[in-house]
Amino acid sequence: MLILRLAVQRSALFLSHLTPLLGIWTGGVVNVRGISVIAFCSTITSPGLQQIGKQVRKMIIDFDDVRPTRAGLELVSAALSLLTNLTDLTLMGLPSDNDGWILRGAPFSLDRFVTNLPLVSKDVLDFLARQPNVTELGTTSPPPHTAQPQPQGTYQYYPFPNHIAPRLTTLDCPAPFLLSLLAATPPTRPLTSLRVDLNRMHSLVEGDALTALALFSGTVERLSLRRSVLRTSPISDSMVAMNMASVISRVATKRHWPKLRFLEMRDGKYNSTTIPSLAQSISTCFPHVEVLVWAPASHPAGSKVVAPFIASIFFTFCRSLRRFVFLEDASDLQNKKFVSVVKQEGGQCRGTSVDAEDVENMWRSNTF
Repeated sequence: MLILRLAVQRSALFLSHLTPLLGIWTGGVVNVRGISVIAFCSTITSPGLQQIGKQVRKMIIDFDDVRPTRAGLELVSAALSLLTNLTDLTLMGLPSDNDGWILRGAPFSLDRFVTNLPLVSKDVLDFLARQPNVTELGTTSPPPHTAQPQPQGTYQYYPFPNHIAPRLTTLDCPAPFLLSLLAATPPTRPLTSLRVDLNRMHSLVEGDALTALALFSGTVERLSLRRSVLRTSPISDSMVAMNMASVISRVATKRHWPKLRFLEMRDGKYNSTTIPSLAQSISTCFPHVEVLVWAPASHPAGSKVVAPFIASIFFTFCRSLRRFVFLEDASDLQNKKFVSVVKQEGGQCRGTSVDAEDVENMWRSNTF
């Protein structure tokens, strides 16, 4: 025990010297990107330094624009095998859908897993089968379909088996992944927080995905819809806002969302004349929403954005709404400016700035 304690102390001392150099370690959280990924993995797999891995609770690996070699991926796999106490893993930038093999020797038990790998790839499914405590999953990759479109114009998707991630409550995924959830049986997982990417879909898949989304209406409390690019062909400003209204109407058709209290829309360019239609659609389909986040990709040219005025329209239509968060300036992607407007007694609206990172995480939070 004394030897182990001394080893851990030496590892902590080593990390205290490593931090100023790489800037990747903060109290059990490691964030490595690009060329730093291999450097960190090489360090913690070195003789005498392997105890470092036991101190890591949250790991973020993102290769960015670096394309790792097979040897580099083997080094990452070896590093992951040392993270025995890891509970939160983000694994992004892997170059191939088949790179899930680096997880084969993982000894940890996760609560959260985010990746660019398809969740239905064989190695990822095998990995998740060993992770019964996962409550949050995220992927940026749509699942592959098993064949060309069927005669009726639909695709068949690989299933995401029901015995995997049975405790899943929070999911961030491309809309077609919902079809993989349904490919096994109707949804049985108690999803409460759901973020769905509706971009880059074939129109046939889009319709099926929206139908699948509606089947989660009974449990979802927080819903985020991302739809910044609707079609590759030019469309008018009004169609973007109306299409978001159509999306909302589609997922609420013949479905009651009794628990939904938070709605986020990551939208395209809007036209101010269509805001009442969008507000009315939300009021009709999601009458219990208390917090609404609307983040248009851009604003009409020459328009002056007045967040409290836009909020007042939504407050008028949506009677349960008490907080409206609006992306006031999207011109700087690295410094987005959000305004949070709260409805006060007497119908007055008061707006305050809110941090973009806080807004980004609102969809998964238990409190608003």
